[in-house]
Amino acid sequence: MHFMKRSVTIFAAVLLPCCQSLAAETSGVRPASRPSLASEADAHPLESQAVQPFPLTQVRLLEGSEFYKAQQLDQRYLLSLDPDRLLSNFRVTAFHPESSEPGSQPTGSWEAPDSWFRGHFVGHYLSACALMYASTGDEKLKANADYVVAELAKCQKAMGSGYLSAFPASLFDRVEAGQRAGDPHYCIHKIMAGLLDMYRLAGNRQALEVLKNLGAYFAERNAKLSDETMDRIMSSSAPCDMGNPLYDLYVLTGDQKYKQAADRLLHARVLDSAAARQDKLKGLHANANIPKFLLAAHNYELTGNQRHRDEAEYFWEQVANHRSYCTGGTGNHEHWRTEPDRLATELGPLTEETCCAYNMLKLTRELFTWNPSVKYADYYERTLWNAILPTHHPCDGMFMYYVPMESGWWKLFSLPEDSFWCCVGTGTESFAKLGDSIYFHDASRLYVNLFIPSQVEWQEKGVVIRQETGFPDAEATRLRIEADRPVEFELKLRIPWWTGGRAVARLNGQLLQKPQPGGYLSLARTWEKGDCLEVTLPMSLRMEPLPDDPATAAICYGPLVLAGELGVEGLTEAMQHAASYLPSRRPVVVPALIAAGDPIATLIKPAPDKRLTFQVQAQDRRILLSPFYRLFDQRYAVYWQIYRPGTPACDQYIAAQTRQKALVARRVDTVLPGDAVSEKAHDFRGEKTRNGFQEGRTWRDATNSGWFSYRMKVLPNDPVSLLATYWGSNRGRVFDFLVEGQKIATQIENAERPGEYFDVEYNIPEELTRGKQSVVVKLQSRPDNAGGVFDFVILRREKPH
Repeated sequence: MHFMKRSVTIFAAVLLPCCQSLAAETSGVRPASRPSLASEADAHPLESQAVQPFPLTQVRLLEGSEFYKAQQLDQRYLLSLDPDRLLSNFRVTAFHPESSEPGSQPTGSWEAPDSWFRGHFVGHYLSACALMYASTGDEKLKANADYVVAELAKCQKAMGSGYLSAFPASLFDRVEAGQRAGDPHYCIHKIMAGLLDMYRLAGNRQALEVLKNLGAYFAERNAKLSDETMDRIMSSSAPCDMGNPLYDLYVLTGDQKYKQAADRLLHARVLDSAAARQDKLKGLHANANIPKFLLAAHNYELTGNQRHRDEAEYFWEQVANHRSYCTGGTGNHEHWRTEPDRLATELGPLTEETCCAYNMLKLTRELFTWNPSVKYADYYERTLWNAILPTHHPCDGMFMYYVPMESGWWKLFSLPEDSFWCCVGTGTESFAKLGDSIYFHDASRLYVNLFIPSQVEWQEKGVVIRQETGFPDAEATRLRIEADRPVEFELKLRIPWWTGGRAVARLNGQLLQKPQPGGYLSLARTWEKGDCLEVTLPMSLRMEPLPDDPATAAICYGPLVLAGELGVEGLTEAMQHAASYLPSRRPVVVPALIAAGDPIATLIKPAPDKRLTFQVQAQDRRILLSPFYRLFDQRYAVYWQIYRPGTPACDQYIAAQTRQKALVARRVDTVLPGDAVSEKAHDFRGEKTRNGFQEGRTWRDATNSGWFSYRMKVLPNDPVSLLATYWGSNRGRVFDFLVEGQKIATQIENAERPGEYFDVEYNIPEELTRGKQSVVVKLQSRPDNAGGVFDFVILRREKPH
């Protein structure tokens, strides 16, 4: 989180923790008000901030809403975590393997002792605890986080150099030498950000001292690196993230070494293209590059360098308007893999890394403070409802890594103590700061951007604004004024574009002039206790097609993305909560929408007795549509294929569906090569074999006389065949198929069908299956060759016509 005052004096005042006294290093005193900015008149700040967000201590969510429930779940999860287990790897690194507290074994996955990312979550944890403390006043969380800070200080002291991490500094030696070592800079950034938040929001002065030492270590270390080395590191990992806490340290201390270190992390190779208004994001890692523009924005706020403002604003426009899905999320396989407005090929199970939505909202919030344009608030609303809220399980509070945009998949969530992915970390922060972008203000105006039950205390005006709403179930919001005396200010309430000119506003029951969509309803007056502004916010259905494929579209209602409920076919609990963030198994086939006219008018009807729920007629199926943020524990469809009956495209689709149904009817058994669950169920064996993941499909191959095999079901009295699926771009591969040890076919791959998958069916001699319930199917590669497949299917053989 970044703050906008433009001098060391003022910025330090904003960053000072919101408490009455900082005499005690870890005082638990709650703030009565924000720190005084008495020095503001003498500081002559750079005026880049048009409005300010309210501090979290002045905003409270009201009970009953989806957001309040999500905040409570996140709070409960943070309280469930054992600080000693989180500290285990830090203590081992600083002291010795026996240094952890008895019984405090390290956690798993990204925080396991052998993970290159270990320690990153502790930074997220500190930030989330500090944010939740500011949002709720939870003293237990503050005490837990204070304890972690004190223990980290001990670890740092033991190391003696100012360095602090859960892994040794030798990982940075490897990165600087051009060797693989994960992304240690990313982990350090999270630790630095967590310490900063503990100082700023929870009043922990010790956190600031640890942060200063850590910042000084890296300022000195990076100063020794050449510009070429720095550019290489910034191009392959995420050191730029560290720049923001380094800038904050400069503001807090006035020490130029922190600013100089942060300035070196401004990645010219990426920023220069944005300054020239050229989108050169193709091929870049999304979440490693969004923070580069956050850093450029931070530099602008400190220095007034207009070039960096232009870079941040242009980048936002490109990602928000040309590289995002209907949900507001962005990226596929963690990258921007195509040119702008090319999303039709980018629907899969690994779309929308949740960290990207988290960072884009941070950037959006910052840009809004420079220019309080409704476009930023609209994007924030879309992304919050459809790319953040849907990633938090409403029963156990677990988090998603990817949000699949290919229809037929499902939501895969973390485990409480055996995942700790990056998106678990940002998830704990997102749901600890849900009140941070509802309200903004300047000296005389208050902006209401989001319709979330909440209240804000505008201390400078002596007024409380209470927002009472059942949105989106109720298409309205009500703002009540609570003040001890009349107070003059301008209230600006966002009227979303999706209301379509149908919004209605009343002040104290009196009808106001019709508010225009896509702007703000502005009321400048003297407000008194009991004043009430009521606004209806009508929603309607619409299709949102992909920019490069109008025949592929999502269905939306107001700001909400609607998803089709596709059931639980083939799903198990293990497939929905896992330590791995890669989904296993394939999506189910999703029927298309075939409509002669507007699909909204002809195929979609409200579901009886269910608010925000509709029914869509998809070929011969009637499928329930519900808000994406409410759909869990089943498969879903966000994007739909749309065809007009009688067209060649529709005829081809129906023919393909007919062929697929015929295959399904003949299916006896299926193995998904490379999928652990499927392979275990089929007695997988092999030598010199590899597996991987491509475009939502698992694969396995064998190299240099290697092989792999499965035991598959057959029909004892009927002939069967083996169907194998290949990638049509593979070239120069020759391998054999054996059933019960006998070769039945040789396959040669020479890139016959580039860029697509294709099937080959091989008849299995009847004598190999007669009287048997199962057989061993084996793929055998040739010497100095390889062979691989995506599917193995045993089919009932078609009878000759």
